[in-house]
Amino acid sequence: MTRLSELNLIGEMAAGIAHEIRYPMTTIRGFLHLSKGVGGRMGSEHIDIMLDELDRANSIITEYLSLAKNKQTDIRPASLNRLLESLYPLLHAEAMLSGKHIHIEYGELAELELDEKEIRQLVLNISLNGLEAMEPGGILTIATCTEKGCGVLRIADQGHGIGK
Repeated sequence: MTRLSELNLIGEMAAGIAHEIRYPMTTIRGFLHLSKGVGGRMGSEHIDIMLDELDRANSIITEYLSLAKNKQTDIRPASLNRLLESLYPLLHAEAMLSGKHIHIEYGELAELELDEKEIRQLVLNISLNGLEAMEPGGILTIATCTEKGCGVLRIADQGHGIGK
């Protein structure tokens, strides 16, 4: 029953992905057809729309493939603080390019059992999203600590938040 449920879920996901990809492809096909009808000339606004739609289709495919990967996790004892230290130059450079700041608060934290690559990607994704959400001068704060015997990672930005 579990295997059947998994296969059913995969089928539903595949149908959803196919449906989502159809929209950008239809837009591109329409503009190409339009271009063919007007003597092969196409305005840059039409090309920009087609490029955006191709990027959207690629993003959908990439997301689907990352979900479909049957990869092994590599969970080992590691220092979250050391991982953050190694990411700081990259995050700091990204913040400086957009006139923003990074502040990291390294708290007392024992080594944790984690997949460093996955946590690195998680911190990068959340941090870059936070930087993107802020106006110039904003501060992205990353902090670690231990609460109730558990390791805690906090990432907070000064953006205006997500609308309802």
